[in-house]
Amino acid sequence: MPAAWAAGAAAVVGGVTAYMGAQEQADAAESAANAQREAGDKSIAFQREMWEKQQELQKPWYDVGVRSLPKLEAQANAMPAAFTGQVNLNQDPGYAFRLAEGNRALNQSAAAKGGFTRIR
Repeated sequence: MPAAWAAGAAAVVGGVTAYMGAQEQADAAESAANAQREAGDKSIAFQREMWEKQQELQKPWYDVGVRSLPKLEAQANAMPAAFTGQVNLNQDPGYAFRLAEGNRALNQSAAAKGGFTRIR
């Protein structure tokens, strides 16, 4: 019987040791989860703080933009035709001059290279 008792005692001790080890692991896992949750909460709080600070810093610019928007819209509706694309460039003397000067520059460049072909 003493051998049976020894085997039984060893089984009980082994079971208790296994239970205690499992309990320690569970406690460690819970502690790690709590630490991770706390770190996540701190990270979110920091990100919120930075977002609020950026909102605070950008507020003056936002306010100016909101106040200026009606004036900009009014100016957009009163733009000269040159800025709206509703101009006939063939009737614009400035365009005709720039076109002629560009063609002259191309002709001179071609002549300097020995391949002159007159561009109109």
